[in-house]
Amino acid sequence: MSPRPWSLTDEEVLTWVEQVAVFVAFQYGVKIITGRVLGWLMICDPPHQSVGQIARAIGASRTAVASSLRFLTAAGFVRQDPRSGERVVRYGMDNDAWTTVMRRRLAALVSFREIAQDGIQMIGPADPRSERMRAARDIFDWLDAVVSDAERLNPPTSRRESDTEGASRG
Repeated sequence: MSPRPWSLTDEEVLTWVEQVAVFVAFQYGVKIITGRVLGWLMICDPPHQSVGQIARAIGASRTAVASSLRFLTAAGFVRQDPRSGERVVRYGMDNDAWTTVMRRRLAALVSFREIAQDGIQMIGPADPRSERMRAARDIFDWLDAVVSDAERLNPPTSRRESDTEGASRG
């Protein structure tokens, strides 16, 4: 574990994990347990843990944790970390997992633009229903422009300097 100027209690860690869980459940429509697993894997030490370790830490069943891990792995947040000589599979997050997932999600959203355009062509641009499709196409055109502009920037994978500024807890 890396040194820090204060120590965290289990309660503080689990409170933060619950904040992540509520946010993820509300924003992405996943089960709260999936958010807890994600939150735990963001803060746990060691960073790669088995289903059993995660289940004990967050107070959930192994079945629920395993199901959440399958979802989070498919989404790109989590990956398996099989270690040679061990029978237990461990799971963890790459430091840039959020960047990877967000780029995939944005690309998927932008690709909907073509579907909206196909709908406009199918029913004809003069049809009043096409206005809803034009609105969708236009917002995805805008999003594509925003993403294209953002691609020129390198998203931060870490802000260690600014993180230490808020670390004046005692």
